Amino acid sequence: MVSKRTLTNLEYALLGLVNQAPQTGYQLCKIFETSPIGHYSSSPGSIYPALNRLEKRGLLHARVERQSTMRPRRVFSVSQDGRHSLREWVTAPVDKNVLFRDEDGVMLRFAFMDAFLQPAETVAFLQQLSDTTSDLIADLNRHHQEISRASEAHTATGTLALEYGISSYRNLARWAKRTASKVANKN
Repeated sequence: MVSKRTLTNLEYALLGLVNQAPQTGYQLCKIFETSPIGHYSSSPGSIYPALNRLEKRGLLHARVERQSTMRPRRVFSVSQDGRHSLREWVTAPVDKNVLFRDEDGVMLRFAFMDAFLQPAETVAFLQQLSDTTSDLIADLNRHHQEISRASEAHTATGTLALEYGISSYRNLARWAKRTASKVANKN
């Protein structure tokens, strides 16, 4: 039985990459070192223990190649439980709390959607993301108005940081709408 402990974004990134094609730990480290996914960690000291945890939980399988050599290599592939876990994660709803606390994780989910969703389902996800982002923007705008009225309750830099956050979420909402249109028009 697979433990219900939530995986980290690094573990989901590893599962997603291995789901695309079986990989060795070395190959995965190279991907993390040379691409934006390295944001989650490009350290072998993080990647190899995460691979071991995923294998121990039954989400990855490893087969050993070149066993008779000085440098055998372990090639990881995703198990059925691993695919199920990835699918649940990718298709989970996006609410304001998830978006606010883990926007990077939401975008990571989007990066691996092709393996699990039909274009119409991806469009629905993007529309939900846009709507949720718009709701979050409304909340942040209300907060901005409240602190603007109570001048002693805010700092200039705090207000500017809040304005940056609102601007970032506006960009995300626009991106989600544009991307939904692109995905929908590919069919």
